[in-house]
Amino acid sequence: ARFEGDDDPNLLFLNAAADNVGIGEDPGAAGYKLAVTTIAADAVADGVLGLTQIAAKSGHVLSIIQGGSTGDGININNDSTGASNSIQIDHNPGAVDEAFYLANQVADQAIFVDQNAKTNDTDNPPSSTYGGAIHVDNGATGAANAGSAITAYSNFNNASAPLVWFRTASSFDDNQPIMRVEGDTTTGPPQIGRAHV
Repeated sequence: ARFEGDDDPNLLFLNAAADNVGIGEDPGAAGYKLAVTTIAADAVADGVLGLTQIAAKSGHVLSIIQGGSTGDGININNDSTGASNSIQIDHNPGAVDEAFYLANQVADQAIFVDQNAKTNDTDNPPSSTYGGAIHVDNGATGAANAGSAITAYSNFNNASAPLVWFRTASSFDDNQPIMRVEGDTTTGPPQIGRAHV
């Protein structure tokens, strides 16, 4: 069954043979059970899919269960020509718990970043504008985090690796230090030692 619009021949396309549903495109050609796309004539809506959970409900807004043998749970391919974040989370003051929580039960990296473009250099040190592959901006006075920007904690008494480990390969430029710590004239020196108990 196919429902056509004035500008969209696939306004709603039900492909019974493949059990596919398409909105804005032929679901059989897309290769998904549910395929949604916009067309050039969509002048009003600036998004593709919007989900809203009212305050009276307590279930998940979106639940994804990956039970297949291959494939990603979520795959984002961002090729936008304008200013666009692949993922943006606005964790408002009324929200409870973490903005992002990850529980990893697999003996592999929980977060892996493959950075393939230069983010900063010694002429552009870390700031609210520049940063490395992973960068934390702790905010400015009046709208800042008064606590630590980056922390690591462990209570494991038989660890087989350091809590924090920096390692370089032989191709690393020896003109640059492995780690650099600096502050302005009012910042105290780095401190390394045991905590008072």
